[in-house]
Amino acid sequence: MSWRLLVSMALLASGPAYAVQRFALVIGANTGWAREQPLRHAVEDARKLAETLEQLGDFSREDITVLSQPTTDKVLWAFDQLAARAAGSREESLFLFYYSGHADDTYLHLQGAPLSLAELQRRIQALSPALKIGILDACQSGAILPKGGRPTRSFQLQVRDELALRGLVFLTSSGADELSQEARALAGSIFSTHLVSGLRGAADANKDAQVSLTEAYQHAYAHTLMDTASSPLGVQRPRVRIDLKGQGELILTRLSKADATVVFPPSTKGCVVTDGAEQRLLAEVPASSQRERRLGVGAGDYVLKCNAGGWYEVARFKLAPGDVLRVSSLSFREVPFSQMVVTKGTGDDAQRGSLKRQGFRTLAEGRAEEALQLFEQALGEDRRDQEAFLGKARALLAMAAREESRGRALVARRLRAAAVMAYPRIEEELMAETGGQ
Repeated sequence: MSWRLLVSMALLASGPAYAVQRFALVIGANTGWAREQPLRHAVEDARKLAETLEQLGDFSREDITVLSQPTTDKVLWAFDQLAARAAGSREESLFLFYYSGHADDTYLHLQGAPLSLAELQRRIQALSPALKIGILDACQSGAILPKGGRPTRSFQLQVRDELALRGLVFLTSSGADELSQEARALAGSIFSTHLVSGLRGAADANKDAQVSLTEAYQHAYAHTLMDTASSPLGVQRPRVRIDLKGQGELILTRLSKADATVVFPPSTKGCVVTDGAEQRLLAEVPASSQRERRLGVGAGDYVLKCNAGGWYEVARFKLAPGDVLRVSSLSFREVPFSQMVVTKGTGDDAQRGSLKRQGFRTLAEGRAEEALQLFEQALGEDRRDQEAFLGKARALLAMAAREESRGRALVARRLRAAAVMAYPRIEEELMAETGGQ
């Protein structure tokens, strides 16, 4: 019997299940071991997940421990502190562990003494909460799973006739022999970006204003697979291990907890939401022509950017507590890709904008290598500049087309793969521009 059939035979839950007290240990580590290239977004991935759990997930601030660049001793100390705190709770409880950083098939690559995956699992298992979730976003993180831990898009939590959910669920961003990847255009890990976006509402497939663990994983799996399908580093397939007993679907976040809600109508446009300063990508809402999507956010200033084919539709908006904003009510301005530059400020921002404009003009004149150098120069000043990554991707694609015309198919294939790595959405945008031809 195939694993897909086994997964599809999992029983449907009879209703939502809530743990009364929820604890979380959330870790982000950009720096790994010696001679490893530092990650750019692991610490920010951890912060965004912690914010989402606090805002929407029934985790109180005092019960969430966030560690940035910790040593192994600091992580073990945090486990001891949480163990004591959880042991003193008289309520039904849940524990969530999250790690974003470097790893291999044996160790997390933290500073100090090595922390093995086996020891990490033992520490999680020893905690008193009856329900435990482990999430690892790291290379070869699937090694923590037994042979039954498989890539699957359509899992549902196994439910048995017990009084309450208890046991362990492990989600990993990749398999035991796969690399986990960051995407500069997403300003984060591919897996974690889609996981957090899903938890904020993008994964709410049944439109009940709640996001279950099943929905969050299915969303992260599908979009991680999509974004890495053409990666030169290989396809990344999230894995899952489920060892649960009890009744009810595990609900991780509820949109009713959000300060404000943004409502996206059915659309073929994919959008991203950033903070008002455009420094942090809050969530990505994939294109969907079949259903409305709702995103739970905090009060504040935001920027919405939607891909409309050959341009972006951009709108700024402000949300107060209790607001429900429909995207269709916003006033958008159309901005060509070549003009998506920072308009506020001077100095570095203005110089980077000039480099990008010159890069797009040079690319339009057919000088792809020169354009690529200009976009690389702009990225040297701000590695978060998504428009510079878009320009880089377009230059690489132009170079690939030229190599293809010369009969150098292998070189062209590598250039196209590099373009997708620089800007994962480039293929979708080119399809939109050409009408899918």
